[in-house]
Amino acid sequence: MEYLWGAAFGVLSVPVVLLMKENTNKRIREISADEQEKPSPYPENNRMCSILAVFVVISWLWGSQVVRYGVSAMAVLKLSLCYYAILAAAVIDFKLHIIPNLIPIILIGASALIFVYELLFGAGTLARALLSLSGCLIFGLCLLVGNRISGGGIGLGDVKLLSAVCLLGGIGLAFSTMVFALICCSLFAAVVLLSKKMSIRQSVPFGPFIYLGFVIMCLTRLF
Repeated sequence: MEYLWGAAFGVLSVPVVLLMKENTNKRIREISADEQEKPSPYPENNRMCSILAVFVVISWLWGSQVVRYGVSAMAVLKLSLCYYAILAAAVIDFKLHIIPNLIPIILIGASALIFVYELLFGAGTLARALLSLSGCLIFGLCLLVGNRISGGGIGLGDVKLLSAVCLLGGIGLAFSTMVFALICCSLFAAVVLLSKKMSIRQSVPFGPFIYLGFVIMCLTRLF
């Protein structure tokens, strides 16, 4: 049964990726043509179909695992909201090196609605909601410190996204995601630097690594 649910998650990833792709390509077209740093748009040919297929498979595996081991329907809902928000952020950040504020705002709005629902129907308490908010603030402050220490290596968009994930899913979810993201980013940086395909001064978007970290965290059942 979980594989059928996983297939649904895989299918749902298609419109998310396509919508973010169109949004990204539109922003790229608006960038001045004489800018040297202008990124290339996402393709419209068979290569894009291959990219979609990869996301469908990853989403299917992710969804199957989450449905199988999710402790409750509410937990699955929270993880799903985080997953698709991070997926959307990764698609945009990969090309534009930015994460729109709308994505963490949606997660914050979803958190508020879920908190209200849990309070009204006895599934949560005000103390629990305040604890989640406190954890989010502490985690966000730690990320801001990391932003300063790394000189912007962890961008403000990444800070907002991970803080919103922390508010919705809890500090354990956000922390595990960040750890795996940093590991993936470090491995990638080591490979490209050793292969001399990039210089140490080139910036790398962190959003795709947050996505990889979240997927790995869920597949290893650390949520």
